[in-house]
Amino acid sequence: NRAELTEDVPDLLQSSGIVGAESGDRLIGAPQVAGSLDLQYDFRVGSLPLWLRGEYQYQGESYSDFTRAAAAEMGDYSVVNLRLGVDLGALSLVAYAENVADGDGIVNAMVNYFPAYPVIAIRVPPRTFGVTATLAF
Repeated sequence: NRAELTEDVPDLLQSSGIVGAESGDRLIGAPQVAGSLDLQYDFRVGSLPLWLRGEYQYQGESYSDFTRAAAAEMGDYSVVNLRLGVDLGALSLVAYAENVADGDGIVNAMVNYFPAYPVIAIRVPPRTFGVTATLAF
């Protein structure tokens, strides 16, 4: 991923208070590597049409500002989700487990200049289990 500035931006006021960004600086929040892999298996148990789905997502490291020394580091985490669903005509039921390994990572962040909270971050949600129901009408 070549997500970087292609020219200097001398008047840009960064969240760190630094003015200016240079050609070649990586874009804010843009990792060099990110990807996902989803696999789904459809099958039947008796007459029930079921599906099992696994999802893997990787987000490489990125930064909250053009100037890395003044930026919060984000990313460099993986998440695995699992889903089991059944489609019953107008009704669909899905049982899910998200962030199965209970991984921890920073999705988004910013440097805060209030000393008690130097970085404000949005983290990957913790391991979550649930069921959803969808009714088409």
